[in-house]
Amino acid sequence: MRSKQGLALLFSLMGLGYALNGLFMLVAPSLWLKFFPLAFSMPIDADSEFAVRLLAIADISLAPLFFWCARNLKRCRTVRLALTLQATGFAAVVLASLAARDA
Repeated sequence: MRSKQGLALLFSLMGLGYALNGLFMLVAPSLWLKFFPLAFSMPIDADSEFAVRLLAIADISLAPLFFWCARNLKRCRTVRLALTLQATGFAAVVLASLAARDA
């Protein structure tokens, strides 16, 4: 597989992942909170479900950008950089929280 095809596949899979995760968060926020890797210690209330729904909107709104990048690899440098920073930043925060919880 050529590198451009691999990159397009990666962006398509990321877009699909963001869309599915956002829909899951929007439809069942309390269930999503139970499966979340950080396992919130606070009780699940209306505020936490509202926060999950807000994050769902962010995920759903980012998904089309991943699909756009998959189709427009030559013209998407700035969008690709922003998406990479967002995805990497989110992963870093989750990993740091997991590491701090285990320590």
